[in-house]
Amino acid sequence: MASKPRAKNSSIWTERQSVVARQRRGRIREKLQELRELVPDAESMDTAALLDEATLYVAFLQAEAHALGDGNRRIFQHVQQRRLM
Repeated sequence: MASKPRAKNSSIWTERQSVVARQRRGRIREKLQELRELVPDAESMDTAALLDEATLYVAFLQAEAHALGDGNRRIFQHVQQRRLM
């Protein structure tokens, strides 16, 4: 039994999908490299370890930002109280 000849549009669609997939992988590779540059000591980590470390690092930065915000708020309140004296 002979197979049906492929439609011309089918091969164009397949080629387009390959190009799109290659571009997507390229963007992912670029963003992972950017992430490696932002996360401390992440230059030689594999992707899973990098994402895990990035998650921990973002949580750490959020906690630091929150602590700094609390500290600034306390300083501002102290200054305001001193002005009222």
